[in-house]
Amino acid sequence: MAGVPMYNVGVPAGFKAYIDNIVRVGRTFGYLGIEDLHGVAAEYDEFADERLQASLAQAERRIEALVDNLAAELDPPGDVTAPTHD
Repeated sequence: MAGVPMYNVGVPAGFKAYIDNIVRVGRTFGYLGIEDLHGVAAEYDEFADERLQASLAQAERRIEALVDNLAAELDPPGDVTAPTHD
């Protein structure tokens, strides 16, 4: 998980340089066993008004749904060890 700002529809140069140094096309994510990538965005940070609050609330709901879906894939139905969140 990486929490980075977006500037002009792109990540900061330092983060991009880091990713460019560690990622190798067709090898990096497959080698790590990563098959699915998920993204959640929070927008309107520059305005700090109700649009930001709505975007943060929506992002939080999407994260909760994603966690629930991923946990369901890991744990069969009826398994009492499934993680919960408040």
